[in-house]
Amino acid sequence: MSQNREKPTWDKIVAITGIIGLIIGSILSGFSLYEISQNQSESARLQEQSNNLTEQANNLTQASLQLQNMTSNFNPIIIDYMITANLHDVYYGNGSNSGNGKMLDDDGSLNMSLVVITPHASIISFVDIPLNFTAMNPNGSNDTLIDPNNAEETYASIFPYLPLVPGGNNYYGYPVEAFVQPGVSQINFTMPISASFVLNPLLTNNTIMLGVPIGSINIALSMLDVQARSNSLWDFTAPLLVNFNSYYGENFQNFNGTIIIG
Repeated sequence: MSQNREKPTWDKIVAITGIIGLIIGSILSGFSLYEISQNQSESARLQEQSNNLTEQANNLTQASLQLQNMTSNFNPIIIDYMITANLHDVYYGNGSNSGNGKMLDDDGSLNMSLVVITPHASIISFVDIPLNFTAMNPNGSNDTLIDPNNAEETYASIFPYLPLVPGGNNYYGYPVEAFVQPGVSQINFTMPISASFVLNPLLTNNTIMLGVPIGSINIALSMLDVQARSNSLWDFTAPLLVNFNSYYGENFQNFNGTIIIG
């Protein structure tokens, strides 16, 4: 009788063990499926991240190529940042008589500051030496510095500020040049000016004129691209200004005349 009672107990143990095995197997299978799912998600994330990095690298490469093209193929330019042409102050008594007026001889300087933007190394040089000067056409009123009846006697010579070399009885100046590197450069030139003009006889001893033009200086520059072996021409114009003070050497507090600003 006792053997019959033990058999069902053993069967229960076997059954329970099988159920426990199934449960453990199910749990392990669940962990395996979860791990596979996580690995697939991580792989997809890494693939997406790789794709994004590849796209960013392609964009940077494209931008670099565009920047390289921009910096190596743009058209060069010369900007006249500052150009001033001035004579020293003149006064009524420092000239010599010339007909009805006074002939004034004066010196000054042309100062140029240029900004050059170029993709290649270049050489900047002056085309015409001496520079071309055009006298103004006076209107004959008393606020004009130049005598309208002797305007043809107005002239100015502008030579480069480099050592001059003799040529017969004359002196010829070497053209001023400057070498610029690729990119943005600022270059400066200084040239002496020698000018002469006949003072307007209508001016009185009670006149002061500041920054009055007597003509204009025409500047022609050549820009040689050393790498491309191409040449471009640039033209600039600057007025030649002079200050006239009829009270030169006098006490300005006693001045009761006219001040004209050009």
